[in-house]
Amino acid sequence: MRHILTTIAILFATQAFAGDAPIRWTGDQTEAFFKGSDHPVSVVRGDTPLHNPINIRCRSSAGCVVMIAGSDLESGTVGTWLCGEVDSTPAMPGCAFEGGDNPFHRIHQQARIAAGVHTLDLIYHSDNTTGTISSWEVEYRIYERPVPPPP
Repeated sequence: MRHILTTIAILFATQAFAGDAPIRWTGDQTEAFFKGSDHPVSVVRGDTPLHNPINIRCRSSAGCVVMIAGSDLESGTVGTWLCGEVDSTPAMPGCAFEGGDNPFHRIHQQARIAAGVHTLDLIYHSDNTTGTISSWEVEYRIYERPVPPPP
């Protein structure tokens, strides 16, 4: 099963940038931000940012790729989702509604951004006011795309 999920993830990543040449990162072309909390948060109806917005700067004229990985642990919730956003827009592949009583949500998303300043957020959405977010964490990695050599 893990092999199948890994293959699917690779296919999604390949589809996202199918027109691009493969990109490899080395050295100091990567920046990472880590946030998290184990302070309980009461669930409210609608969207709740789980941390203050993080402003980042993409320094490459070729743009950057932002990878977002996060999770939360909930109790007593229903009709919720967790979503990484870049400039107030959900990162690929979007936000997935989680029904049922799964207390653990995970996300893995990506976004291609242009050079300049951008804002990163982790958003929690609920359709009701039932339950508590027990803890959450998120990792943002920013990869600078290499500038192609002149022709």
